Amino acid sequence: MNGSVSSPSGEPFRSGTSGLQTAAEEDYPFFGLHGEPRNNGAGLARLVSTPRYQFILLAVLTIFLCSIKLDNGGLMKYDECYYAQKAKEMVQSGDWLTPRFAGRATHDNPPGHMWIIAASYKIFGINEWGARFPTVIETVLIVMMTYLLARWLFRSSWVAFLSGSGLLLCDYFYKYSRKAHMDHLMTLLFLIALVSFIAGRRKHQAWFILTGATAGYAVLTKSVLGLFSIISIFVYIIITREWRLLKRPLLWVGLVVSALIVFVWYYQEYRIFGARFLDIHVRWLLYSRSIMGSTEAADRTVPNYLLKMANNLYLFFRDAHVWLILGIAGIVSFFKRKREAPACSDVHRREAVLLAAGGIAPLLIMSLAGEFKSWYLMPVFVPFVIFSAVFLSRILKTERRTAIAGYVFLSLLTIHLSILIVAPIFTLDMKHDIRNPGIRKLATKIRMLDPENGTQTVLFPATDEIAKDCGMRGSPFSYQGIASPWNFYSDHPLRPRSDPATLAETRVYMDEEEGICLTTAEGFDVISDSGRLPYKVIGRVVQGNEEYVTCCSADYYMKRRRDIERDFSRPPLYSLRRH
Repeated sequence: MNGSVSSPSGEPFRSGTSGLQTAAEEDYPFFGLHGEPRNNGAGLARLVSTPRYQFILLAVLTIFLCSIKLDNGGLMKYDECYYAQKAKEMVQSGDWLTPRFAGRATHDNPPGHMWIIAASYKIFGINEWGARFPTVIETVLIVMMTYLLARWLFRSSWVAFLSGSGLLLCDYFYKYSRKAHMDHLMTLLFLIALVSFIAGRRKHQAWFILTGATAGYAVLTKSVLGLFSIISIFVYIIITREWRLLKRPLLWVGLVVSALIVFVWYYQEYRIFGARFLDIHVRWLLYSRSIMGSTEAADRTVPNYLLKMANNLYLFFRDAHVWLILGIAGIVSFFKRKREAPACSDVHRREAVLLAAGGIAPLLIMSLAGEFKSWYLMPVFVPFVIFSAVFLSRILKTERRTAIAGYVFLSLLTIHLSILIVAPIFTLDMKHDIRNPGIRKLATKIRMLDPENGTQTVLFPATDEIAKDCGMRGSPFSYQGIASPWNFYSDHPLRPRSDPATLAETRVYMDEEEGICLTTAEGFDVISDSGRLPYKVIGRVVQGNEEYVTCCSADYYMKRRRDIERDFSRPPLYSLRRH
């Protein structure tokens, strides 16, 4: 086929031995940023039109937007503190194989993400910056690889620029780029796997080994969700019927490498912990939580599963909103042109099928999950944003693309300046209590008071049953919401929820072992019998509608009185600010 057709940027394509190429570029390498803009203007318009400057602008903006005030606001009380604490215990214990929380082995998460944070702790120390900085690096690499992948597939610097900018303008993607979550690492590994597969298909099949290695590490990061890239690749092979790829030996070598990476860790955990590991990681995490969720046995019907699927898709639409709509429109419009431009059904259209599969297949799979969170689907934001850029590039003329690109740059700069000037503590989270500032402040005071002890802290009342036995209205504590920030910031882990302390045990622990208790104002009145028993308050803070208290025995208070009565409003450890 020698007919001339157009790329998304309006440049002519022509078929060649290595695939579909623009007439101006016989060789279009992945890292190639050559080529000058067609825009002959000056200033910002010409600057933003040049691929190498687009790349540099996106890199600088991403670094600036993701790293500014990174250690402000404290870690979120659930996932951030939970992962940060596990990584901290890796560094402190020297056991990098089994993730631990409060000294107890946990099997709900493989260690891949914690390894990255622990390595960051080795460089930056154990603090909020060290916990979050790996996500910043991952985000920068994701945005840069998105730019390069979009330009590689669609032969258009405008599609590439709008793709990279679109990720930064996607509030959900950007919000989590500043948190110690594992989902941006998952996204980066997913992206590397797709890019290396395309490279293996186009150039040398040795790239398939990298595909397998990154997929294996993705499984070590987020269990079976790490298989998104492998699933997308096989969906691509089935749709395009490229069965010849299955005859390439290094593709199977890559899959073996992936399996070996996964097998080594899973085998070691099973060898050490046996049935306990299988019960928690397989039966509870993969089946009870991930597949069944909160669905009762009586509700496991086809209509209810369809309703659950619809609700999960709605939740993703709520968080992805415009990028999901534009992405689907871009996929439809791109493949609809096959009838209009048959020559586009060569290499570049086939590889776009892989990108579309990488967005749609994981979305449909996760829509069936019993436990659904939109951040589980962070990898699919990349394909949908790229196809959004494809759609926008086709409804805008070349001159207007220049203006749009300039506006994107200016809007990102405005966002950045607003972070610097307006927000004293930058956060996209509207609910301040998710960072538990009160618990964090009390925990830091305990750590400063006794930085080397590391003894347990007793939580009272830990359960509703204990609270009712003492005449209280119930336990105000969500164990995981309290334990994660408390353990990370205090280094005095809470007593396990499986072994809650009664009122008598709490008093004995403080009297005989010089222990510390975390409770509420009401709980302290019960412990001290309204002031008649010799227990003292170490710290007291109001958070929301609750007043939290740390207390100890009178003897321990007198022994450490000088330290207890120090001003801890600006503790030097863990880079905390005044809250």
